[in-house]
Amino acid sequence: AMAAVPPYQGRQLVTYVLDGSAKVTAAVDAVTGALGAGLDRFSLKVGPADRLIDIPQWLRAIHDAEFVITDSFHGTVFSI
Repeated sequence: AMAAVPPYQGRQLVTYVLDGSAKVTAAVDAVTGALGAGLDRFSLKVGPADRLIDIPQWLRAIHDAEFVITDSFHGTVFSI
């Protein structure tokens, strides 16, 4: 059995972006800057990632996020 993932304790912005173009990256950077200091940015990447997480952790990251930026139908549904 997998251990429960504890809730995130800070202000978190989660990004789940399928289009990694420079334009989208600039938009995410602008939103991050507008939201102010003290915001931890966490990226849910598709494909090889720096840090692999399991499905419960992926869902927990969205659940605990104060803000979510996504261009994905599934990212939108899970955010709602």
